[in-house]
Amino acid sequence: MLRNVVLITTAFPSDSVTEEVFVTPEVKALSREFDRVIIVPMLLIGEVADINLPNVTVDYTIARHLYSRFKPSKLPYLLSPYLLGKYRSIARESDSLKRFIDKSLFCVNVATHRKMLKQVARRWNLDPESTVYYTFWFDYATAALSEMRCTFISRAHGYDIYDTRYGKYRLGTVRDLTLSRITALYPVSQAGLDYIDNLYPGHRDKMHLRLLGSVKSDRQFITRCHSSADNAVTIFSTARVSPEKRVLSNLEFVKSLALSHPAIAVKWIHAGDGSQMEELRHKCNSGILPANLEIDLKGKLSNNEIHRIYHEEIIDWTLLLSESEGSPITICESFSYGVPVIATKVGGVPDMFTADTGLLVSPDASPEEIVREVTPYLGDDTTMTRMKQAACERWENRFDGETLRREFAKEVAGLIKKP
Repeated sequence: MLRNVVLITTAFPSDSVTEEVFVTPEVKALSREFDRVIIVPMLLIGEVADINLPNVTVDYTIARHLYSRFKPSKLPYLLSPYLLGKYRSIARESDSLKRFIDKSLFCVNVATHRKMLKQVARRWNLDPESTVYYTFWFDYATAALSEMRCTFISRAHGYDIYDTRYGKYRLGTVRDLTLSRITALYPVSQAGLDYIDNLYPGHRDKMHLRLLGSVKSDRQFITRCHSSADNAVTIFSTARVSPEKRVLSNLEFVKSLALSHPAIAVKWIHAGDGSQMEELRHKCNSGILPANLEIDLKGKLSNNEIHRIYHEEIIDWTLLLSESEGSPITICESFSYGVPVIATKVGGVPDMFTADTGLLVSPDASPEEIVREVTPYLGDDTTMTRMKQAACERWENRFDGETLRREFAKEVAGLIKKP
């Protein structure tokens, strides 16, 4: 009996930089525990990465389906029996037209993906007794699996947990039903677990905190930082340039830092692209920037290129001023290279920190307030050395992704009953 895991992603292994960081180590770990790993992306975007593992296959049935390539083709499902049975709940949960539309479209996606996932099961002749369906995001594909007779699990991160924070609304009654039928849900942060548990009580026994962590090929390498004699500080950030990541606030912070310390050379390196990238470039290229501020916008980079920056640059701090987060890989990677982090107290971020691994600031903190928090550390070589060591130890003890993924893959494989 072949032991199968069907891993359902948004777009991986096609062009999705953020998902690549999350999913690649998961696939490698799962391939060691299962006879066959079938990756099922829901979308096909740009170039497709090669996966050189003999027992890993990618099924593009859903990504190439008309429903995925031409979204209006799903609209007839608005009058399907499944949707007609949900409109009363949708209306009861909606206090605006946007929420009504979002929740309706969520249910459309549940209905269409149930049909497409059944096609995948038939195509591979998947035996329910020897197959685990695993959605990497707790969204409509997970709800679609709840309508099938199968063992299914899901991770839960940030946007797929906090509806109101991201302005994307799902039908609560469907989420509650999904949790009643799911085999296990694995939030990546304690804050996310508590949020789901409070919103949908009665399913706590199925929820298990499972951290993601980050993977580092050269485990002994530590990123260099400036000494007090350099009179310099480099800030590194990596995030989508989108409203929820507040990268524009990063710019305001480094400007304020440079203005407050004119004798210090301030450099900001940012990796990432997104909907606000043009606005960010415009703000960096127009107006007057402090003479002691250098800005390097790298744009979209692969995860390997991110790691290369940690190897090649001198980096003193990593910066993450998001308005909402789960358990960011960015922080795990920064800790692994011995770089302390400045981050907002949101989502699962506070749980990732210890007193010496960086600075937690209020989501409402002004750039000037953050500068005041950072200033005592500038030129304090002893404290920075201690923080670098604490960051490394935090990664080794808590966020070593290779260990975490290996243990998680064994746990998932254990869901299949041995013959």
